[in-house]
Amino acid sequence: MKPKEKFFNVVCPKTNKIISKLPILQKKQIEEKINLSYDSFKIWKEINLKIRINELKKFKNFLLKNKEELIDRVIEESSKTRIDVLHEVFLTIQNLNLIIKFAKKKFSPKLETFLNSKYKILFEPIGVVGIISDSKDSIFTILKPSFLALISGNTVIVKPNESNSIALLKILDFFHKAGIQAGIFQVLTGDFSTTKEILKAELISKIYYAGNNKVASEIVKICSEKFLSLQLDLETRNIHIITKSSNLQRTCKAILHSAFFQSGQTKFNTRLVYVEKSILSELIHGLKLEYEQSFETEFQKEKHLSFLNSREMIKEFQETIQDIKSKKGYFIKGGEISKSNFISPCILISANKNMNFLKTNSTLPILTIFEYSSEQDLVRELNNSQFGSEISFWTKNIKQVFKLAKDLEYSSIFINESSYSNNKIFQNGFKFSSQNQEIDEFSFIRKKRIYYPKKFWKIENEIWWFPHSRRIYGYISKAMNFLFR
Repeated sequence: MKPKEKFFNVVCPKTNKIISKLPILQKKQIEEKINLSYDSFKIWKEINLKIRINELKKFKNFLLKNKEELIDRVIEESSKTRIDVLHEVFLTIQNLNLIIKFAKKKFSPKLETFLNSKYKILFEPIGVVGIISDSKDSIFTILKPSFLALISGNTVIVKPNESNSIALLKILDFFHKAGIQAGIFQVLTGDFSTTKEILKAELISKIYYAGNNKVASEIVKICSEKFLSLQLDLETRNIHIITKSSNLQRTCKAILHSAFFQSGQTKFNTRLVYVEKSILSELIHGLKLEYEQSFETEFQKEKHLSFLNSREMIKEFQETIQDIKSKKGYFIKGGEISKSNFISPCILISANKNMNFLKTNSTLPILTIFEYSSEQDLVRELNNSQFGSEISFWTKNIKQVFKLAKDLEYSSIFINESSYSNNKIFQNGFKFSSQNQEIDEFSFIRKKRIYYPKKFWKIENEIWWFPHSRRIYGYISKAMNFLFR
């Protein structure tokens, strides 16, 4: 007897109306798609690297030409502002462009020497890669590893979060219309039962999971039972540390933009600031001044800051504010929701670790200020967190940063810079944001990178961002066509 087909509703988070019904794929359907991916892999892996690069160039050009169609689909299922979605698509195309540029150099065979011997290094694809995401924030989360897997000769099975399924199906449609080989990129819609079937499939060679720690623990259990290779990209937390030698004007501007530019849209933005006790009052004054100059005017216009695009987010914000106030937290700025569901970004002091939002990796726009008295206390506090990823130091004392970096369990450290998206930034071996790696010369060490400008003591770069206006949207869209053609 044929099993009854099941569906899940794709709901508009703003109106709570059902915009589509998509199938929860059953075991047999999943097996058929994975078999197709495996058959496609046999062909795709034999194709010359140069041809694979040209195939992905075809897709990039098609995506660039038809980006408005994709943007419409993302807005439909996420209720994000148009310029936020354009930014996601910009990152996606930019990343694909970078992958295409470095692929030939990275994946071509290499000759190496050791003592009196020579040997050749070949890079071979591993098979069908399952890419699973529980992240609601961005299609970029899924597409970045997908492009890397494809260009290196693997085929890809994608299981998106239910709230990103329409957008990913549109990407699949673009692959078909661009004339890319059938079966190398597939999208499987469904719930966690679909994820389990992918994990159990014998023909899957590796799993890449992006999402939250709770679901990751379930995935790790299943993968460990069958020794399935697993790579994790979990919740991260970007932290700023401000010393008394910092340029406070520049620091305040950078922190506010890093904290509030994409609130609610990504899982990777600034939430915590640790400031040396002697300059706490000076920093608070600087943040207030920068906030009033850069943010309050825009908030009154309701053009672009911190749009709560679902009832779920509004409820989460209201409960968070109530919890903070009940635990004697104090906001020096922000904390209200307007009639149009825009929220004024919040700057919180007098926080304590028992506040609920600090126990999770919430994307609500709440910037929390903590003070520290000694470097030893700071290191102990930061290493005690389950979230790890990147730290930005604001200082003129570079020796102090290198000294602290040895003890901090974070993979990337910036000096006088905010975190930014970069293919060369890696996370491995640090806390729950770590990524597993294949066995190589770096398998049993932990890597750190410290980024700083050549003239790190001179603050030259200006922070910029753009309002959510139709005119600015048009400028950015045209710039994309020029940059990535």
